[in-house]
Amino acid sequence: MKRTLYGLVFVAALLAPSCSSSSSSKNNATDAGGSISVPAAVVGSGVQFGGDVCTALTKDDIEKATYAEGKAVFAGTESVGDSTTKKTVECHYLVSFNSGPSVIAANVSLLDPSAFANRAAVSIASKPVPLSGLGTEAYSVEPGPGSTEVWVKATNGYFKVFAQPKETAVALATLAAARD
Repeated sequence: MKRTLYGLVFVAALLAPSCSSSSSSKNNATDAGGSISVPAAVVGSGVQFGGDVCTALTKDDIEKATYAEGKAVFAGTESVGDSTTKKTVECHYLVSFNSGPSVIAANVSLLDPSAFANRAAVSIASKPVPLSGLGTEAYSVEPGPGSTEVWVKATNGYFKVFAQPKETAVALATLAAARD
């Protein structure tokens, strides 16, 4: 199946300092109507998202989110591993709009403390904006014009969520933070 990537999502993935440039497919859905099995994260365990970044968001989270393209139909996930540790550090949530090809609707990437501290250097379009009520610390970061990421410090570590529009990124980051 041909996968079409939003240009900004691809650029955002390239900006993730610890990710490899290749991705391995990890499809958590059996088909477009399949469901994701989500192990419960143990809050305060020090293990982000129960050890699987693709459990940060669920099929329902992705399908209920608001997108400019319209209603999304969940198509699966793809994971990206760190080239040195081989640990999965990023998850792409794939959807289709109007029965079209699968595209990335959202992206969750794990961060380390130094990457989180470096958010101002990544926020090219404007200064990071603090967000309240999300994790223990959170910021809206704009790595490019019209591109929004929500960077979160949560109980078990650091992560960022990319989605469009900004309100969708914040809503999905809030859901992910509750699972971390």
